[in-house]
Amino acid sequence: DNKDPKNIWNTIPDFTFHWINSISEYIEYSDDADFVAPYYTKIKLGMDWFELFKDRDDKLLTSVPGWNFMDWSPF
Repeated sequence: DNKDPKNIWNTIPDFTFHWINSISEYIEYSDDADFVAPYYTKIKLGMDWFELFKDRDDKLLTSVPGWNFMDWSPF
């Protein structure tokens, strides 16, 4: 439990998306939804928070507070 987002707000909201995506991939490849079931409430809270920043066409996020983090490693 100490590795999941504790609060909806964090300095780097992109990390919340990475966390949610990693859980999605875990379920996809392991078929072990029971393992991640305890995190559902936090996933839902995170996604609901991001909903507040959708553009008027519901296609993009805009003006999300915090750092817009991009990996600093060379491609």
